[in-house]
Amino acid sequence: MLQFLRDKSTGWFATVILGLLIVPFAIFGIDQYNVGGGSTAVARIDTPPSYWPGAPKFWPVSMLYDHAEISQDEFRSRLERERQAQREAEGEAFDAIAFDSAENKREILERMIDEKIGALSATAAGMGISDGQVQKEIMTIPAFIGADGKFDSNAYIMGLRTLSPPQTPRQFEQVIRDNLQERLLTEQLATSSFVTPKELDNLLKLSGETRDAALIAVPTVADTAAVTDAEIKTWYDTHKGQLQAPESVNLEYVIIDAAKLPPPAPVTEAQIRAQYDKDIAKYTGTETREASHILVNLPANAGKDQQDEAKRKIDAIYAEVTAAGADFAAVAKAKSEDTGSKAQGGSLGAVGKGTMPAAFDTALFSMTAAGISKPVKTDFGWHVIQLRKINASNARSFEQVKAEIAAELHKANAARNLNTVTGKVLDAVYSNPQDLKTPATANGLTVVTAGPLLRSSNEGVFATPAVKREAFKESLIKDKAVGDPIDLSPTQKMLLRVTAHQPAATLPLAKVRDEIIAQVRLERANKVAMTKANAIMAKIKAGSPVAGATAGLPMRVLNGVPRQAQGLDSKMSEAIFAIPASAKGAAAVKVFTLTNGQPMLVELRKVTPGDTSQYTPAMRNQLLQQFGMGRGIEEVRSFIRAKRSHVKVTVFDRNL
Repeated sequence: MLQFLRDKSTGWFATVILGLLIVPFAIFGIDQYNVGGGSTAVARIDTPPSYWPGAPKFWPVSMLYDHAEISQDEFRSRLERERQAQREAEGEAFDAIAFDSAENKREILERMIDEKIGALSATAAGMGISDGQVQKEIMTIPAFIGADGKFDSNAYIMGLRTLSPPQTPRQFEQVIRDNLQERLLTEQLATSSFVTPKELDNLLKLSGETRDAALIAVPTVADTAAVTDAEIKTWYDTHKGQLQAPESVNLEYVIIDAAKLPPPAPVTEAQIRAQYDKDIAKYTGTETREASHILVNLPANAGKDQQDEAKRKIDAIYAEVTAAGADFAAVAKAKSEDTGSKAQGGSLGAVGKGTMPAAFDTALFSMTAAGISKPVKTDFGWHVIQLRKINASNARSFEQVKAEIAAELHKANAARNLNTVTGKVLDAVYSNPQDLKTPATANGLTVVTAGPLLRSSNEGVFATPAVKREAFKESLIKDKAVGDPIDLSPTQKMLLRVTAHQPAATLPLAKVRDEIIAQVRLERANKVAMTKANAIMAKIKAGSPVAGATAGLPMRVLNGVPRQAQGLDSKMSEAIFAIPASAKGAAAVKVFTLTNGQPMLVELRKVTPGDTSQYTPAMRNQLLQQFGMGRGIEEVRSFIRAKRSHVKVTVFDRNL
């Protein structure tokens, strides 16, 4: 056997196999055979090459696929943006634990994958983002909009500095360009979809449709027969999800209220004067300067030729704007490379000292009157600065702000008092984490006990979401220790301790036995009634008139029932609209079951389409847009689903 293997490994057969292996390794690299092995990507998207859209996914054809990744940095950045947006939207109701769940992270990643597929599809279709689109997008970002409702270049530059890590305008523009590219194709699809006036009429007739129907009850006869232990056990085993005791906790807590604590000492005039002197800059105001600039970009790693070219350009611009009759704003619009300010003629608005790059700041604030500076170099490139106006500081005297400072000091003293008492309680708690009563009583605080409090409750102390989150923390339940202080308001803090915890659990059979017996008997009675209802339906289908087949049964006539009718059993409304509008005779009758399991018959008697004449032309135009957008969104979903069927998506859960 060994000799056979040796012979085969040195003959023509081995040479052919080795050749087949060398070719793909040489062309594509070994790393392609170990996708994700050492990668830090969270997802990889492999798409067919543009010259072979229908290329199969199997190897070795898959080696020809184009590849794109979603990096950990991209995912984490998106995760933080969505976390911040959800926190701002939900406020105190924001649940950090639920947000960081594996399910939510995967949902966010799936959206990013869809967006990446959309971007790849746009690129393959030759679609791109222009500089004008990037500039327009930046100028609509709320963080860069000034008090006057216009784009503020100063806020833009400062905003880029505060990013983590800080970004240059060029870097930020690329981020915006990438984001727009990801949405380009799908947004074009969504906005290009439309609904015709005829389709709108049909939709309005359908959505505004009302129906007349007769509801025929099939009476149930109470079941009094014995229920065996076997039946009870079977029902119990198959309905355990409905027999749950909800999770709950018992608490003891204290509320530290600044308004109920001994008041702090009155604020003296000497304290007010000292605070005024300390914050003198705040009350004397600071000078600002209204400025414009023209920028010639220069990369940090620019070579000598690039540096010389940038200097030549800025010198030419300086000569142009300092010539007699020159229009600085017009030159800035034509030649500035600062996409954030060029549309405003280079205007940066009112600039405070220390808010701009050091060399820029020095040049601007060394000017004694309106004018134009010589070229100034910063990390962004070369600038020519125009000082348009000097705004002097707006000072306020001690007497003018005395009452304001006194109120601020009083508020600060009350907060300090609140924090001092809270700190005393916490100091004692750290020594004995399971004891809240002793330190609370020592500081004149009342301990309140409450419970059991259900996790599903949003009333009482659980009306504040932060309290519920703290109460159901696993560590507090396990250790029965006092938790971290909870801010109920700027003047109130709460400390709580879980004294008992009852996890959600199936109720014991003995406790729900009587309830199960009642349910078994109800199901029996409904089953008998359903047999009667089906027998009636059989007669109707055989040709008997509905009135004759249902003679003697209770009937309720409903006229003008709209879709999603209020006050009706949901199953009843569904049944009325489940019958086709064109149904006649036996087809216009249907058996349905109420939510309590009782069977009924519904007879559709009349269908009235929605009235389209009540919609004005303006209303119709608005609805056309709304329905068109709705159709567009569904088309985008269908497009992405279709694209995903032709790409290979690999998710690296370990990197999430």
